[in-house]
Amino acid sequence: MAWSEVHEDLLQKISREMEAYQAQMFSLTSTEVYNRAEEIAAMSFCLNQLMENFHDYQATDLKPLLDREKPLEFLAQRWMVEQNVDLSGEFDHVLRDAKYQEESAESGPSLC
Repeated sequence: MAWSEVHEDLLQKISREMEAYQAQMFSLTSTEVYNRAEEIAAMSFCLNQLMENFHDYQATDLKPLLDREKPLEFLAQRWMVEQNVDLSGEFDHVLRDAKYQEESAESGPSLC
């Protein structure tokens, strides 16, 4: 796609937004940061996806984001809503899985 003024303006706006967001996160306590881990992950994911594919988007696709005060925050919030699914059934499956039960009885899987 052709690089446009919309691309340039949005890139600058998102860069400023992310810089301010990171400064805000650095000012928080470790507990506050931990409590916002999902939001931080969503912001990072959306930024990375947007930047990796920025040249592929047409100016008409990006213009609505440029009109927002915080386009990256908007995308991250939308992303979190889309990811908000009930996985309790999947967790139950993992918990009751026979292979998991065998691993737990032997030595147990470790996260560390």
